[in-house]
Amino acid sequence: MKDIEVIIASAKTEAGTVAALAAQASVPVPLEPGTVYAKADGAGDVRVVDTDEYANTPRRAIASRVVTDAASFVKYIEKHGTEATEVWADTSNSAVVAVIDAHEGAGKPAGWQGHELELKLEKTQSWLAWNALNGKLVSQLDFAEFIENRTLDVKEPDAATLLEVAHKFVVKKGVDFESGERSQDGQTRLEYKETITGKVGQKGTIAVPNELLLVLKPYVGGPSYHVYAKFRYRLNGADLVVGIVLVRPRDILDAAFADVVTAIRDGAPEESVAGDKGTVIVTKPAHAGITQPIFNGTPA
Repeated sequence: MKDIEVIIASAKTEAGTVAALAAQASVPVPLEPGTVYAKADGAGDVRVVDTDEYANTPRRAIASRVVTDAASFVKYIEKHGTEATEVWADTSNSAVVAVIDAHEGAGKPAGWQGHELELKLEKTQSWLAWNALNGKLVSQLDFAEFIENRTLDVKEPDAATLLEVAHKFVVKKGVDFESGERSQDGQTRLEYKETITGKVGQKGTIAVPNELLLVLKPYVGGPSYHVYAKFRYRLNGADLVVGIVLVRPRDILDAAFADVVTAIRDGAPEESVAGDKGTVIVTKPAHAGITQPIFNGTPA
């Protein structure tokens, strides 16, 4: 009889416990936002509940930001950077990445490495235009139109001379280009024969520069560089195709990227730049350099 009473009492206790747990589950329980809780999942395990998303501010920063110029990169690090922040320069991809919450160092706390900033340099329209023509031979008309649109990029020969050459290629109707030879002044002279109906053919020459000196800005917000372009042409029977070959454009991009990294490390002085027609002066604001180390490579 006594054993039965114990069993009944035990059953009542278990039932009461289950009822109490059920009652607790049905009543809202206030939680402290930003706290981590351990909760039984009913299957013998414990589930972790993180209420960080309900707090006024998160416990740690998690972000992935992208900027397009060195000045913005520096300003962001000035706002968020610490002594542990690492900066990585990847020349092959023309990108700079900062790990804001990197590891502090040997014997010091490790960082979460969840807050990153990337500098993605944008190429200018002038650089993209010349690079698209690089190594190609196009028709006389296409080349003349290209030069008309890009005369401001050419320093030597002057725009008037270059336009004259380009247009002479086009305006000569019924012209057979016969040969080309280099003169003592270093220029190439194309010999042509112009056939006019009812008249004897007329002959003449066109002086063609062997090389163009361009002034191009590879990256938006960056400095300009002298870029040489070899003038190329080919005679296909009576047809003439022309084009250019940029001299070591990869080296220009690498040098431009190195200057961007230098500006991030050492800062950039205030600079005044003349407008397209030499009448407008644009002042680029100066910015200081960063104090964090810069490593060559990528963080991952």
